[in-house]
Amino acid sequence: MNETFEQYVARILSYSGADARGHRRILERTPAALSRRAGGGARRRLTKRPRPGKWSVRDILAHLSEVEMLWGCRMRLVLGENGVPLVGMDQAVWAKRYGRVDPRRALATFVALRRANLALLARLR
Repeated sequence: MNETFEQYVARILSYSGADARGHRRILERTPAALSRRAGGGARRRLTKRPRPGKWSVRDILAHLSEVEMLWGCRMRLVLGENGVPLVGMDQAVWAKRYGRVDPRRALATFVALRRANLALLARLR
């Protein structure tokens, strides 16, 4: 799918509706939904790519855990300092490591980080 940044943002925001409560609900429900769908899967199923060049469940879980970590760091940097530069990422470079990631550990990491990030968000005014 080729889309501009603006199209990507519009597509992602369309998943939750127009208000912040919808976004928060998605953030809160995602760990349980991922755990139900991937938590008990056989390693072979989690690591199999659906087609060449496409990501496996393991790749997706690894990506989500790393992006959650990055998102949490960015939030904390913004909260701690005005005008802080935000670090970018090249997902293609990061994805080169995903083949060595344990999918269950990636899921557990994502769940823990999401809980911490939601706790931080809950404390904000």
